[in-house]
Amino acid sequence: METNKPACLAVVFDGDCSICQASVRWIQRRDSHGVVSCVTSAACTFEDRADLPFSQSVVARASDGTTFFYSKAVGAVLAALPAPWSLLGRTVLWLNRWHPTARVLDGCYLLIANNRLTLSAWLRRLHLLETQCSVPPAPRP
Repeated sequence: METNKPACLAVVFDGDCSICQASVRWIQRRDSHGVVSCVTSAACTFEDRADLPFSQSVVARASDGTTFFYSKAVGAVLAALPAPWSLLGRTVLWLNRWHPTARVLDGCYLLIANNRLTLSAWLRRLHLLETQCSVPPAPRP
């Protein structure tokens, strides 16, 4: 009898952001099948890493080579987790099949990602995060 083992998923995240770090801890607590591996963008060994938008998005890559960004990456991660999270993830991926809903979902993702410093400070004040997000400043020209 063949078992339906979930596909492995490599997740690359911003290692300096406390929201990202908290999200990884959340994923690891729920990944009872051990199918999601999380690494920081600095430790990423993807051959095409120079072409990936690590500064803008979490990157998720399935064992078949499919790469996900923005809300699709979130959907792929959730889909790899056990129920009920897998149902939510499959729903996000399904909604991403249509351009209008994909734009809305990606817009929501980018709203959070682009404001992660403010959100991190706010969540820290509420004692919901352990450390403040410390994204390095942009280099001066």
